[in-house]
Formats: sequence, structure tokens, C-alpha cells
Amino acid sequence: MHNNKDLGPSHQFSKSENQGAKLSAIAAAILALGYALETVSATLELEEAKNNHDKHDMKNMQKQIDYLNNELRHLKRKMR
Repeated sequence: MHNNKDLGPSHQFSKSENQGAKLSAIAAAILALGYALETVSATLELEEAKNNHDKHDMKNMQKQIDYLNNELRHLKRKMR
């Protein structure tokens, strides 16, 4: 009958390797989660930048429309 204490240093080394492998797997999972979060964050930033750019474009178009409306009113007054 073998007692676990009688297995010697090779068993302890194997147990240590097993713990190291588990720790490595956990670290890899956490790293993968970090990369996924970074990707989501970058995607959100790009969408926000696009929305801000679209708003800026809309404001510029509105300014141009307002300017053209004023010019049209001015030309109509001249023609009367």
C-alpha cells in the first residue's frame, strides 16, 4: 500500500507542473477576455467618432441650406 507521502519529489514536481499549467490556462483566459474588451471598446470609440462626424456634417449642411435660403429671399426681394 502506497502512501501519497511516499511518492517522493517526482510526484511533487508533477503536481507543481499541473498547477502551473492550470495557472497558465487561467491567465490565457483572462488575457483573451482583456483583448475582447479592448476590441469592444475600440469599436464603440469608432462608432462615436462616426456619429460626431455625421453630426458635424449635418450642421454644415444646415448652415449651407440657411445661407441658400437667405440668398433666395434676397434675390426675390430684388426682383419685386
